Parts: sequence; C-alpha cells; structure tokens
Amino acid sequence: MAVDILVCQAGSCRKAGSEATLIEIEELVSGSDAKNTCAVHQSGCLGLCSQAPGVVVVKNRRNETPFTRLSTSDAIARMIEFAAGIAASVLLQSCFLDENAKRRLEDIRLSRSRQYAASVFKWNTALKGLSAQVKLTGEVEQIDSFDAKKFVELAIAQANLLEMAGFWKDGCKVLQNAEKRFFSLGKGANQQLQQSLMQTGGASSGLALGANNARQAMSNKAFLQEQLENLTRKKISLLSKHADEQAVGAIEKKLEQLMDSSTEVSSAMNPNEKMMMPVMNLKRLLLFIDTCKAKMLAEATNVGGGGEKEKWKTFDGTTTTQQMLTDLAKAKRAGENDASAATSPDSDVGAASQDPSNAIPATASASSSSSAVNKTSERNRNFVFPEAIDNYTKWTLEKVTPVSYHSAVFHFSSQDKKRATPHPRGRGKMPIPKTWHTTLLAPRNLDLVLQSKSQDEIEDEGPLPWVERDYTPISSAKEWELGTCDILIKIYPDGQATSWLHTISKRLHSTSDQVDEPSGRGGEDEFRSSSRVVAGTEVVVDENDYHADINQSAVAPSSAGGSGDVVMNSQEQAKTTTPSKDVEISSNKIQIYLSQPVITLTLPHLIPEDAQMPKQIQKSILLVLGGTGVVALPQVLAHRDPYSKLNIATRKTDQLKIAIDLVLSCRKDDILMLPEILQWCKEGSGAGPAGAEEESEYQKKRRLANGPQGLRNCVLHLTGETSSVASDYEENNGDVTGARTMPFSSRGFDEMKQHDQLAEFEGLPNCELVRNRISVESLKKAVSRMVKDCRVIVSGPSGFNAVVRTMLKENNVTDDMITILTA
Repeated sequence: MAVDILVCQAGSCRKAGSEATLIEIEELVSGSDAKNTCAVHQSGCLGLCSQAPGVVVVKNRRNETPFTRLSTSDAIARMIEFAAGIAASVLLQSCFLDENAKRRLEDIRLSRSRQYAASVFKWNTALKGLSAQVKLTGEVEQIDSFDAKKFVELAIAQANLLEMAGFWKDGCKVLQNAEKRFFSLGKGANQQLQQSLMQTGGASSGLALGANNARQAMSNKAFLQEQLENLTRKKISLLSKHADEQAVGAIEKKLEQLMDSSTEVSSAMNPNEKMMMPVMNLKRLLLFIDTCKAKMLAEATNVGGGGEKEKWKTFDGTTTTQQMLTDLAKAKRAGENDASAATSPDSDVGAASQDPSNAIPATASASSSSSAVNKTSERNRNFVFPEAIDNYTKWTLEKVTPVSYHSAVFHFSSQDKKRATPHPRGRGKMPIPKTWHTTLLAPRNLDLVLQSKSQDEIEDEGPLPWVERDYTPISSAKEWELGTCDILIKIYPDGQATSWLHTISKRLHSTSDQVDEPSGRGGEDEFRSSSRVVAGTEVVVDENDYHADINQSAVAPSSAGGSGDVVMNSQEQAKTTTPSKDVEISSNKIQIYLSQPVITLTLPHLIPEDAQMPKQIQKSILLVLGGTGVVALPQVLAHRDPYSKLNIATRKTDQLKIAIDLVLSCRKDDILMLPEILQWCKEGSGAGPAGAEEESEYQKKRRLANGPQGLRNCVLHLTGETSSVASDYEENNGDVTGARTMPFSSRGFDEMKQHDQLAEFEGLPNCELVRNRISVESLKKAVSRMVKDCRVIVSGPSGFNAVVRTMLKENNVTDDMITILTA
C-alpha cells in the first residue's frame, strides 16, 4: 500500500519549524522499514495553519488524515506509526534517537523557526523559546561538555533580536550575563590546565605522558578566551551604536585596568576576569573601542545637519573626544532612561533598567507560558512601545469606515520614509510584481488570553508584551507609497489585536467634536477625526479593563497623553495625571506600528516565494474566498492596471490578462467589499468602470483591447448570521448574557443600502447569489467554467481553507494548482 506523507512548508508551518519536522520525518522513515511503504514530500499550505506544523497522510491516493502540532519526536513517531503500521517506540529505537539527537533536532526546529520569523520582522515570535535555550546551553557544569560557540551564538542572537525589537539595553544585559558565565568557567579551565600539566610532570616536560591532555586544555582555554572576546566586542558595538558613551567608557576603563600589571591594581581585580582576558585580546578590544568612539563622534557631528557641525567647530583644540561625546550623549541618554522607566512588559524584557537585581531579562519560553499568564497584568497596563522598532514605522489612524456589523476599514496615514515600498526599485533594480501584507503590533491583553477559546490567542507568542498580526491592505501599493493604507478588519470579542483596534476606533470619534458626513470607500459611513481635541479630555484607568476609557473632566487639553503606541517624553509624562495604556491622544493622534511590506505571493504564478511547486503559467484564476479572506481579491486585480495601482511597469505576462472568477462565502450580517465586487462584476460583464457611460467609442475599444477587466463570474454564498449576537445597546445596558457583540451595530453601517446593492448584484448576468454554504457541487460548477491550467487561490479562516481544499481535491484539482492563504 503506497502512503504519501505531505509536510507543509508554507508560512505558518515554517514559522513553527516545519523544516526541522521534515528532516526528522525523513530520518525516521529512511532509518526504518517505513521506507518501503512511505514517501515523504514537501507540500504547499494544507489548511492547517492554526495548528502548525501540519502533516497530511494520504493512503491509496484518496484517504487523507491530517496531523497537527508535530513539534516533538514522539508526535512525529506516532504519525509514522499510523502511516506505516510500525510502533512508535520501535521507530525511535531503530533510528537511535537518544536525548542528544532529540535535542539537536529541537535546536534545528527552533533555529529555522527563528530565522523565518526574523525574515518577516516578527521579533516577538523569533524570541520565543530563545531565552530558555540560552539558559539550558549555559548551565552545563563540566567544562568539557560546554559548547562555548553555540552559547555565544545564541546569546548574540538574543541580543540582536532584542535590539531590533527596541530593547537594546536588555540585549546588553544578555551579553553581560553571558560574559559572567565565561568568567565563572575561567577557574575551571585553569584547574583543568594545571591538572594536565601535573600529569606531564611539570610544564617543561612537553614530551612526557599526558602532554596531549595539556595541549588540549590550553586549546580549550584559548577557545573560551576567543569566544569571550566575541561577546565583549558585540556588547561594545551595541553600546556605541546607540551612543551610550558612558557605558563604553566604563568598559574601556576596566580593560585598561586588566592590562595594568601593577600589584595594587591586580589585587583589586577578579582573578577569573584577568585569566580569561589575555593581553593580546585586551589590546584588540581597546583598539576596537577607539574605532567605535571615532564612529560615534562622526555620527554625532552630523546629527541635526549643519547646525550641529557648526557647534563642534567652536570647540578649542583642548576639547577631547571623550568630552564632546559626553556633552552630546547626555540629553539623549536622559531621555532614553525616562522611556525605559516607563517601559515594563509583562515578561522581564525591559525591566532590567528598572530593577538592578535583574541582571538579565527573563524572556518567557513556551514552557513558562502558564506562569506568564498568571502574572498580574499591571506591568502590561503601564507598557509603552519602544520609540523605534526595526522595520516598523508609526502610522496614524485617520478614520474608521464600518462596512458591516462586525467589520470596518481602518484608514491609516504615514509620512515616514522608512515605511519602504512593496516594490523596491531604483539604481538598476527592477520592481518585482507581488502581492504583499504588513504586520500590526498590538499590546498583549492577558485578560483576553484567559477568556479566549481561540488557540491562536491562547498560544504563547513570545516574551515581548505585544502580539503580531498579519493584515493584507485593500488599498493599492501606490497608495502605500503615497503614505496611506486601508485595512479591512473583522472585530473578534476575544481577539487581542482587533479588540484593541475597536477600542481605538471608539476613542477616535469620542474625542472629536463632530463627525463627518458619509464619504469614502464603498460608499459607507465614515468617522473622521476632528482637527482638534475637545477641551477637558482626561484618560481614566479602569482596573477591571485593560483598555482605558475617555471621560470628560475639567482638565486642560495639554494634560491628555498616552502610553500605548508612542513613547512620551518626560515632560508630557509629568503633566499626565493618569496615563493611558494604549494610545496617544495628544494632538488628537492615534498611532500604531505597521511593518514594512512583506511578500505574500509572486507573480505571475501566484505562489509563495519559497513554495516547492512547479512554476507553470496559469491560463485562468479561480478565487475561493471566505470572510475577510476577500482582501486577497483587490491585490490580485491591481496587477491588471500596474501603472495606476502599483505605480510600476510590469511585463504583460505579469498583468493577469486572463479570466478571473470569484466564489465568495460570507455571513449575512458580515458581507464584505460588496460595492467593490459589484463594480468589478460590471467591468467583467463589459459595462466598464464607473463613469464608462460617458466614454467615447474609441475609448471603449481601447479599454476592451486591453484584455479582460474585473471579474468574469462571481458566486456569492450567504450563510446564517453570527449566532448569539448582541447589539452595542443591549450589551451596554446589561441585557445580554454570554452573547457576542456587534461592534458596529450603532455606528455608521447602512443595512438598507446593502440590500439595494444585493438586489443590483443579483440582476447582473455574470453574478449568482446562493443562500447556502459552499459545497462540492458548487465548486465543481465553478471549476468547470475555468480554462484548463487554472490556479485556485483559497483564502479564509483555517477551517474554511481545509474544507475547501478537500472539496477541490474531490473535483480533481491537484495540490500543485492550489494556493492557500490564511485570513
């Protein structure tokens, strides 16, 4: 019996370490009798994203059995037991997977997961489990068993990730703690060397028995010294990069003392430190410090443009580099200390600056997630995002447009050039057409973690006090480059990011003295912030609610402040009697962090960048979308008009001038992007875009000559309403027990207008409205209409994706023609 084992290598599974899972499965299969019956294959998304890493076992080419969360050797062995009929214990014994082998595979899994998370700017996910890995590696007592190189690599990796996340001071604490571990090992290394020399009969008898041991001990000691030098060099580099001249000077002074051979200085020094820092290493480190100080001075003289340069020219020749750096860094260091004092995540990241007893941040690992949840959320309530996070920029929430009772379009703007572009180009580099997404940071809410039934929300996401959520903008790449971004978001009551955004949307118009008339995307009502804050806005902290409420009181407008998204300076904090926990309201700005654009699919194949799929050109595209998965549609259609939508020129093969059909499933009370879909269907039927009735015959011919436009066919499946839903009014007046809330039931959603749009939709020749769920038969009909070599894109919740994939397989659509995205 032939058995295929499909190992998912898509984004969510790769983030969970699926590459290491694949390696382990291949080892267990090839090292046992399972190789006679099982074939292991890499696969695209299998629709198991919320329970990654996922594997599907296919027997007789038809019967599929999914296995999820295969992150341990025991779980993988049980999966192979099902596939091949060989007992899991026999598999593990036959492949000689002892504890060291299991630890090695676990290290590979964590390393691959960390690399992938860092490549898509998810610093919290990348830090997950790293602190425990550093601690486990450094706790080895025997000097012979200590893997110094691995320990240094992990410590530096943790420091780098903390720096990227904005906690560079905590990164320095990690390196400092690692240095202490090396100093404690110095005594053991010296004792080992002395014992080896005694076995040889003295240091001079190099040819005596045991000389090899002595040479090995000397080599071990030299290797430890080399790794310690690497740690110190990294710490100096990190401090100088952030212009901490005082700390760099302290390190320089200590190294000079270690160089001093006088009896008075030597007696005051730790002998282990002097032993682990030979003269040659000290000279190299002092030379490196001089180089770093020169760079710090060069950067300092360029800060603020010509004005600062002129300031340095006024110094006389007696002013030393040390004095100039001290004067320049003093104000900056004071500001950062104030920000660090306000920054106190629920884990100990960021707390080292406040509590001297915390020598190193206690970053939570997966094994400590339960204890982290049980901690008080008081530290989270006072948490302030770092002022700068690598590859993230601040965006201002301008307005919110409700499009259903549960979803809204959030409109953001930014003028920060560091926001980058979805299509990098220039200096000879050609733009690469792609679809893309961005990552949003939101404060972690421990109360919602305890209440949530969603595995995505319960799972420990890392040590940092925020969550990272991917969103696909419905606005174009050109609009991103111009500084605007529109994101369609459904509000979930137990969603940490969405509930926080919903709170922001309430504050946006509750702090305004007026609400604009409806205008904007989809013709729905919008709430636009006023140009000024209502006088007397005060932030009041409710201890029973993670989010702050805004009430009116007799407080001056200048006292309004926030501490959730932007770091306030010390003067603003002094004026604020009770700080907000989530958002800055000063100057009526609500800011959040969005990452630089991250690639989702490559064109023209519409597959992930690293997918193990044949790159064949499709002749038609079928999109099967569910709920908020509809956000994939505008990005695909945008490539038909690259000049106005993407602001780039692309090849004709990348412009998707082929038939595109849509099958969309929505709840009746959460129909998304209906106005846009209606317009695209009109274009697909030949009616042309809005205003086409005024175009001339020549313009119409030119438009039709450009190839297919909009959607050729669209089938809209409407399912039942969300069960047990309560309105805002009912919830606020205590008339609901255990019911979900309709977040936008009383704010701007026009249900009558949507009924008119549905009636218009049904009247179009290329549209069909089905008041039932997607079925095998409906998909069979949709697939039969497509031109051969059709690419099927499935996007929706993970459960929807898995069911649709199974239905497509029943309609003879192969996995290599299916692309699955998680909404």
